[in-house]
Amino acid sequence: MGAGCCKADDAHPISMTHGRRIVPFQLDSSRDHQKELTELTLTENTLNNNLISWQRGDLVGEGVYGKVYQAMNLITGELLAVKSYKLNHDGEIAQKELISIKRELKILKSLDHPNIIKYFQVDYEGNTNTIDILTEYVPSGSMLNLLQKYRVFSESVIRNYTKQLLDGLDYLHSNEVIHRDLKSANILITEDSTLKLTDFGCSRRFDSNVSSQSKSFKGSPYWMSPEMVTNTGHSYPSDIWSLGCLVIEMASGRPPWSNYSKFSKDVLRLIAKPGNMPDMPRVSPSLMDFISRCLQRDPEKRATAKELLAHEFITVAPPAKCYDSIRTSTNNLSVNNSHNGKITDLKKEL
Repeated sequence: MGAGCCKADDAHPISMTHGRRIVPFQLDSSRDHQKELTELTLTENTLNNNLISWQRGDLVGEGVYGKVYQAMNLITGELLAVKSYKLNHDGEIAQKELISIKRELKILKSLDHPNIIKYFQVDYEGNTNTIDILTEYVPSGSMLNLLQKYRVFSESVIRNYTKQLLDGLDYLHSNEVIHRDLKSANILITEDSTLKLTDFGCSRRFDSNVSSQSKSFKGSPYWMSPEMVTNTGHSYPSDIWSLGCLVIEMASGRPPWSNYSKFSKDVLRLIAKPGNMPDMPRVSPSLMDFISRCLQRDPEKRATAKELLAHEFITVAPPAKCYDSIRTSTNNLSVNNSHNGKITDLKKEL
């Protein structure tokens, strides 16, 4: 059982010392594997005064690197998301997996932005050799889910979503983080159309002491930049290329290159070919210019997230949201209750 957690049908958190700081560690073949993992959980959760006791619910998503479940906070009733990684029992393979998970955790913990998923806690389940990462839950699902339901988005919706993506990317890049796997399945959307970037398993933070270029092969083919495919070194502009691909997907209902082939090798070959560009959807001149500024094959010529936030397509005033009226009513009620309380206190004094 993970420190301070409840799993499956269990509901009995273990009382231990907990904390948040990850300390460097390596798997040691001379030591017990599960002990090493338990120590990771304990050092991660130490000094956490709000340790979450939780119970796993239904499976809501599944990917290459793990499964995502709905869960309930057994103290408050809040709904959470739990990303579960089942570790390999081979020590060497598990070590590589843990290095990747620790990198993702370190990045997640350092981020605090309304358009990035919020991290809460990590637990280790010894019986199943699984690491669970607890994050904010978005029940309405991903951008991919919405595209499957509604096929294409209007330019007004594209503008709203793209503006938030740019806000999130500008924040990440300002904090020396590159996402490296932007795609519609990794963007969650709340009921009031707030976007949440998620899945930082491929992400990297660039240390100020090293080159801000990576040659590792990361990402999903349809959204990958030419420099990632050709392995010539990539950095923040790769996220901008992926953003342009997402805009094409929102406008056309399918990711770029998908009209040519559904096979990864074919798509990668198309992207790598010099001068090749994806087919463009029929959109307004303003949106077409925005896409073209993202999809420059030379990464040095691509606009930055900050520059794109000033683009004419993005700076159009947003329409009023239905949910804004609910928040306004709630805020007014709170203000009225506060005023009523003050009036009552004043009458008592008189």
